[in-house]
Amino acid sequence: MTDYTWKPKGVPIKAQGIAIDPYLAFKLFVLPGLNDPNWIEDSDKITDTNMSKREWIGLIIHAIALMDKTGDSLRVAKMLDNDDGGLVRGESEAVYVEQTLATHRNKKHNTLLETVADRVQDKSSNGENYAANRHLIVFCNMDGDLHEAELAKIVSEGRFNIVNIFGFNGKDRHYLSLLFDRENADGPIHRCAISEAKLIEEAKKAKPKKQSN
Repeated sequence: MTDYTWKPKGVPIKAQGIAIDPYLAFKLFVLPGLNDPNWIEDSDKITDTNMSKREWIGLIIHAIALMDKTGDSLRVAKMLDNDDGGLVRGESEAVYVEQTLATHRNKKHNTLLETVADRVQDKSSNGENYAANRHLIVFCNMDGDLHEAELAKIVSEGRFNIVNIFGFNGKDRHYLSLLFDRENADGPIHRCAISEAKLIEEAKKAKPKKQSN
């Protein structure tokens, strides 16, 4: 069975920052800013994490989607050795997560698919070694349909093995996550709708774990 969480490979845990439960991260870093209508486009960094609300929600949605797909228990983290976030499983491995935004402010392309293709190609241009131990998130914040077959083709032509392409439906208040494997050009390996109401409900129950002596 393919281990999608670490495909193609994880990195030693020493590379990770402080890892926390995804719902706790939502409570701390995203929930306080949801009333801002521009929160997705806002690039201001949250506290001392050096990541924006949009980058945190990207990690959170990616972690929840992967857990739904694999059954793994994952935490999210700000990596200490670069500007990326990451996912952590257990106490032995982490994987970096690169992120980008397909934004309605884009002036280069007219359609969502063109913009997603541009974002995947741009991040892939960093090279095979860069993509080797990273997943890629593309947060879509512009009008357009997420045609799954065409998105799978876009991913198959990039360098990242695992790509999560998702958008936020402001009317129904949920995130639609489409998880792709570069080796599967037919469509996503997993899809799920993650409701904002459920995130808020779980976040209210989330508490930091007590540190052991």
